[in-house]
Amino acid sequence: MNSYFDSIEKIRHYLVMTSYQDDKEIKSPKRFSISKTFWRDYKCLENCGACCRAFSMDFWEDEFEEFKKIYPEKVELFKPRVIELFGKKDTIFSNYEESTRRLEENNFERCQFLNKENGWCMIHEKNAFTCQFELNRLQYFPKQSRCILNKKKFRNSWRWTKMDGTKGVYCDTLFPASKDVVEKVLNRDLPYFQRLKYLLKRYKINTERIELIISTLTSQAENLLQGNDIDDIVEIESGMKNLF
Repeated sequence: MNSYFDSIEKIRHYLVMTSYQDDKEIKSPKRFSISKTFWRDYKCLENCGACCRAFSMDFWEDEFEEFKKIYPEKVELFKPRVIELFGKKDTIFSNYEESTRRLEENNFERCQFLNKENGWCMIHEKNAFTCQFELNRLQYFPKQSRCILNKKKFRNSWRWTKMDGTKGVYCDTLFPASKDVVEKVLNRDLPYFQRLKYLLKRYKINTERIELIISTLTSQAENLLQGNDIDDIVEIESGMKNLF
């Protein structure tokens, strides 16, 4: 499978960006910044499905136990898969083989869990972490050795094909950071970073950076909910602000 469609490679990127540990060819950034755009929101709309390509759906054991309770009829679609992160082997549950088969037959194949009649996810209540994490971005700038956490639409999303064959995704609309939006993003997205912290601990990687990210996001949320503004961008490990 092309590594672009292997969701474990996305996880590898997330973990390296939010830690001080390199893994394979991915280098940990020396600088980490948080953009105010993280506090924007998006909304998936019916009959889109443009981003729901045949990415692998991967679950760690604790996630898969929850999945089995909600979608017992789909458990047989997942097989044990041995992966390696930070030099440590682990076993997860994945539809990797099916995703690979679909992509070999058609490079533009959709996810097997996409309802092709309405564009909704058929396992949305407990879909894979990499699906949940969208549209959060951990953008890496190698020349600066810098990662910026933001929230933005997919690159070249205007070229992506929706369910009806037309181009352009429906998630382009990102709402300003009102108090309601901040509460929604806080309750939905902050636990994703707690999950990354859990995975870093699982592979015995220092969690100092992810803890700093979580504390900064929590502080930003408190300020926004109190009606205070925050800087457009903050470099959390040097105190440098408004660099762009």
